[in-house]
Amino acid sequence: MSNTSTSTSSSAPFLATGDFIYSATVRPVLRPCGSVNVRLTSRWTTAKDPQAEQVALDLTLSQAELAALITVLQAGLQPQA
Repeated sequence: MSNTSTSTSSSAPFLATGDFIYSATVRPVLRPCGSVNVRLTSRWTTAKDPQAEQVALDLTLSQAELAALITVLQAGLQPQA
C-alpha cells in the first residue's frame, strides 16, 4: 500500500533552462496524518527518454514544517537592507 494519497495533488514546472525542466509536486500523504510530500524533479529534454524524471528532492513534511519552508523561501525574496 502506498503512503501517498491519490487525492488533490499540485504539480507544475517552475524553471526551464536550456535542456532542463525543473518541476515541483506537492500532495497530501496518508501517514503521518496531515502531512504532505514535496518533490522536486528534473527532466533532460534532449535525453534518450526526455519524459524520464530524476528526483532531486523528496520530503514528507508536517503542515508546520511546510509552512516554515514557505516562510524561508518567501524571506529569500525580500530585499536585503
